[in-house]
Amino acid sequence: MRKILFLSISFLGFVANSAWAQSNQEIVVITANRSAKPLSQIGSSIFVIDAARIDKLKPIQLVDLLAEVSSISSNRNGGIGSYTNVRIRGAEGEQTQIMYDGVRLNDPSLPSGGFDFGTLMAIDIERVEILKGPQSSLYGSDAIGGVVNIFSRAPQSAFEARAAVEIGSLNSHTLRAGISGKSENLNYAIAAIDYGSDSISQLSEHFGGRETDSFRNQGIGARLNYAISPNVNIDARANYAASKLAFDGYPPPFYAFSDTYEYTKSDQGQLYLGINTNSASGRLQQTLSAKRFTSNRTNYDPWLLPKTTYIAHGALEALEYQGNLAINERLSLVFGGGIETSKYRNRAPAPWYPGPPSERQSATNKSAFVEAQFEAIANLNATIGIRSDNHEAFGTHESLRATLAYRPNGGNTIFRASYGEGFKAPTLFQLYSDYGNIALQPEQAVAYDFGISQKFAGNWQFGFSYFIRETKDQIGFFSCWPTTTALCNTRPFGYYANIARTETNGVEVEFNGKIFGVNLNGGLTQLSAKNIAAGDANEGKQLARRPKLRSFLNISYDWSDDFNTELSWTHSGIAFDDAANLTAMKAYDLLNFRALWQISPKFEIYGKIENLTDANYQTTYSYGTNPRTFTIGLEVKF
Repeated sequence: MRKILFLSISFLGFVANSAWAQSNQEIVVITANRSAKPLSQIGSSIFVIDAARIDKLKPIQLVDLLAEVSSISSNRNGGIGSYTNVRIRGAEGEQTQIMYDGVRLNDPSLPSGGFDFGTLMAIDIERVEILKGPQSSLYGSDAIGGVVNIFSRAPQSAFEARAAVEIGSLNSHTLRAGISGKSENLNYAIAAIDYGSDSISQLSEHFGGRETDSFRNQGIGARLNYAISPNVNIDARANYAASKLAFDGYPPPFYAFSDTYEYTKSDQGQLYLGINTNSASGRLQQTLSAKRFTSNRTNYDPWLLPKTTYIAHGALEALEYQGNLAINERLSLVFGGGIETSKYRNRAPAPWYPGPPSERQSATNKSAFVEAQFEAIANLNATIGIRSDNHEAFGTHESLRATLAYRPNGGNTIFRASYGEGFKAPTLFQLYSDYGNIALQPEQAVAYDFGISQKFAGNWQFGFSYFIRETKDQIGFFSCWPTTTALCNTRPFGYYANIARTETNGVEVEFNGKIFGVNLNGGLTQLSAKNIAAGDANEGKQLARRPKLRSFLNISYDWSDDFNTELSWTHSGIAFDDAANLTAMKAYDLLNFRALWQISPKFEIYGKIENLTDANYQTTYSYGTNPRTFTIGLEVKF
């Protein structure tokens, strides 16, 4: 502990938080404290991708936006639509909580309980807030690496309609359309997307991949808010997407990763229904909400009878209450609780057993939390909070968090510090499957974060952060060969156990400014992520698929009020594909180019060249990545 504190204090004068405003206008964030607060008063590390940036990037998928966020890395098993994993500050992908319009997306049907970003398209997204570090005191399970909170576009005028069409390399197309509007009592928005691509082979062409693995996705989202009275409104939101993805597998007789004709059909749905009230004095806001996330996935092999090889269904259902109470101008409370039930059902038909019974499991968690948010002295904002979760499988778990934000000179300089605890409940698969262990305890993490952000003349801003996190009781797979235990009597191939321990620490550097009319925006992350489980065969090794160095730079220029170009560079350092550090993936650099021409207030044309240098690289060993691709699009607004 003394060593940690010494390192933290030493860095305090030189490093800063990764959350910095991208304009002179004060940014208000919601995710950090579960209440709307100015960014300058936030002690946690948070990054905001706003509507202006999203409109400029024209992303196809949500993960495209995360490439320019420090300490975030992703791995994709092939082309677009393939399974995609996102890590924050070196945590496992399933240790990040994903929220979309108030609904948690972590999927109980997956063995790890994480979320597949490969099917999450950018349907009218207005804003993304990335909260880094353990946040379980506010958000509960899965929030060890952090929280990604996605907000759909809210209506801005009485009526607005927009549509866009894109065509590009790999026989890809994108169609988007949306309408929105608002009146005195009613706000509404609805948007849809259709995307298709022949894509590439999941098996890299450098490993023998020849046939393409196509992807098709269609999605729709809607939101409605109706004010019953000046102090009461009803909020409803829904999203649905269906996908079809071809993938490569491990066919007989060699069971090696090869080209196959397998494919999967999947769909995800989200529902949110809430009622919001505001007291007559405006000091107490309350929300009661019901939420549901569902995931369905079916795999097919056309060469088998039956051709269905796997069926999985997952669901998260929650009822939640939250209150925000302003006690006075300097003190407020955020408090609440809820009950959440996770469910999964799966079965795996085979030619020798075409009708196996479904495996069904469920678990319920009850929670309560409270956080005090206060101005301790002038210009010093602080929070302290606690949460209690009661899970029917492992019992009660408490999580703490405390943050500080100090702005000594009107916000030009901001010092930040935070302490956070995170946990991840064992998944239904880890508890109850053929490899399950009902004695599993939750994974637990403790983290510290220190930083400073600084504004300079000429609209320049710099930020630095130092963070350290230790995770214990991490769930791993225990093989029953050659070692054996009592549980191996019923789990002969192995089982899940709390056997892993990891530590990550790192430095983030970010800047944003303008010189000679050129807009510059960049960042760098130096990360150390290691296995520290005493006696483990991989003790001291770098955690798999975590590059030690990652950096990005965006260079943008406005040639006129109507025409803009941008060159983006990202670098990812050497990473290992395995825990033993035997399979290395080389460092790589990617260049992307974008151009946008605002023909009129209602029409704009844009183009993108991605992987400009046609670099050969891997984010997951032996899986393919896109070559140089071209896209051109037209957007119309009414």
